[in-house]
Amino acid sequence: MAAFSTSSSRPYHIVIFGASGFTGQFVVEEVARTASEGPKGSLKWAVAGRNRAKLEKVVEQAAEALSASSLLQLSFLQVQYGAYVGIGGISNIFKLVFAGLMFFFLVKFSFGRNLLIKFPEFFSFSFFSKAGPTRKQMEGSSFRFIFLGEGYTEGSDPSEGKPNGKIRTLVKGPEVGYVATPIAMVQAALTMLNESDSLPNTGGVYTPGATFAKTTLIDRLNKHGIQFSVL
Repeated sequence: MAAFSTSSSRPYHIVIFGASGFTGQFVVEEVARTASEGPKGSLKWAVAGRNRAKLEKVVEQAAEALSASSLLQLSFLQVQYGAYVGIGGISNIFKLVFAGLMFFFLVKFSFGRNLLIKFPEFFSFSFFSKAGPTRKQMEGSSFRFIFLGEGYTEGSDPSEGKPNGKIRTLVKGPEVGYVATPIAMVQAALTMLNESDSLPNTGGVYTPGATFAKTTLIDRLNKHGIQFSVL
């Protein structure tokens, strides 16, 4: 399999932008944990953010969590970056509508903006907080999704009738936001680095399924705790 290589102009395989954020801490730990899976068994990586002191703290915490003092020699890159967050769920529609109206009213006045900044947990119905979940809370959380698919079996002609095949798949794993997400991100990056010849070689925008269809990403995720199975 072909693999990406570094050069003087691109010295790193992976750069973690926003590493000093809450989620960034867990991404850094996951990359450090799987660095031996990089091209030729060695991953060249760095962390990037706006504040060097915060980046150093993240690396120190990762080194302590993984008992890996070698992380303290990691490269730091200071950059400007943007972040986003999304919330979903049908059961929360009415709460979100109410929260949106309340937010719209509060942001128009300085006292309202101050309240939102000081008490994010109260005004977001506990969806947001300044602290984030504890490691103990994350260790006790998990996710489980069942996907139902309907389509045509291999060799059948879609123009000759209705779909004649069904499939049910199960995906399960550890806490979805701060544990499973870094695992998926890091394994996707390592797959791209190690299996570039298995990726699409023409232009366009691809979904993850189409991008990684011919790679070992599913096997990698199964190995690291995000399990896929056909029911």
